[in-house]
Amino acid sequence: MRDIREDLRQRLQSIALQRGELQARMEWLDKAEAHVRGLMEYEKYQVQTQQEPLFSQDQLPAEGERTAIAQFLREALADGRSRTLEELKKSAAVRDVNFEGKNPGRVLHFALLGMAQSGVVAMVNKGVWQINTERPVENDASQEIRDSPLRPM
Repeated sequence: MRDIREDLRQRLQSIALQRGELQARMEWLDKAEAHVRGLMEYEKYQVQTQQEPLFSQDQLPAEGERTAIAQFLREALADGRSRTLEELKKSAAVRDVNFEGKNPGRVLHFALLGMAQSGVVAMVNKGVWQINTERPVENDASQEIRDSPLRPM
C-alpha cells in the first residue's frame, strides 16, 4: 500500500492557501461594502441639502428660443462694452428681471457660462464679460462633420 501522507500534506497546504485567499477576499469585500455604505450616506446628505435647479422644466425654452435671462444678457452686452457680473446684476435689478427667488448672481453666472460655451459671449477677465464679436467662422471641415451620418448625436 502506498503512503499518501505527503499527498494529504500538500492538500492541507492547498486548503490553507485557498482559505487565505478567501479571507483576503472577504476583507476586501468588507472594505468595499463600507465604502459603498459611505457613498450612500453622502448621497443621502446631498439629496437632503440639494439646491433647486436654476430653471423648472416649464421655464426651459423650446428648441431655438432664448430664455428671458439670455435675452436680457444679449441686450445688456449688445453695445460691445465689457461688464462685470455685479454690473449685470444691477442692470437686471433695474430692468426687474425675474429670477424666481433664485440667486441672481448665480443665475447670471451660469447663463453666461452657457452662452460662452456656444460662443455668444466671452469672459475677458475674471468676472468680466462681453459680447463675442469674434464668433468662430464656419469652415468646410466643420460642415462636413455636422453633415456626417457618423457624427454623435
